[in-house]
Formats: sequence, structure tokens, C-alpha cells
Amino acid sequence: MNSNVEVSTEFTLPATLPAGTYQLMAVANGIASDPVPFTIPLTARIITSFNFDGGNALFNCANGLAGRTYFLLTSTEIPATPWNIIATNFLQTNGPFTIGASNIVTFDELQRYFTVRAQ
Repeated sequence: MNSNVEVSTEFTLPATLPAGTYQLMAVANGIASDPVPFTIPLTARIITSFNFDGGNALFNCANGLAGRTYFLLTSTEIPATPWNIIATNFLQTNGPFTIGASNIVTFDELQRYFTVRAQ
């Protein structure tokens, strides 16, 4: 066998693989490739509810993925130019999470938009 020949393979991940970050390595003849990180699934985060208390905002979200940072962004216009980051939350575990900001809501505004993004 010539070790200078490039080869490839295909595989399918199990449908029941839990959300998370993994390292993929191919092993042939006991020799492992360098690990390649990947995250599965890339599920959309969902704002399930929000509360305003005075000028504070608290958002409850679903589908958080461990190892990701989530940003709460706001704007007074749509399309937003730009979205302003007002809070962050780094997740240690998968699943629901909250993210909030203090003194962000002023009741003299006619409108304010919020979104949650992941990185």
C-alpha cells in the first residue's frame, strides 16, 4: 500500500446523537488523523418568553448549545443598522437558558426590537 495516496470515506451520524461539540478522527491501521471539531445539531434558539421589570429585560430561551456564547441584541429600527449587543451568556450545558439586561427599556420609546444570536 502506498502511503502517499489520498483516500476518503463517508459516514452517517446516528439520528439520536445528542447535541454537543465533538471531535472526529479517522483511524486506519491504528493511525488516527488529526481531530476535526464539529457541533451537532445546529438547532435554532427560540425565545420562549420575556419579562420586563422596570427598565430590565429577561429573556427565557430554548435550544441552547453548550460551549456557545449567546448574545442579546437590540435595536429601535428594523432593518437594524446595527444591532447593539446588550448582554451575553456562555452556556455550560445544553437546553434552556436565560439572558437579561439591566436598564435597557425606556418607556418613552415607541418601539424596541430584540433578538438572540449564537457564536
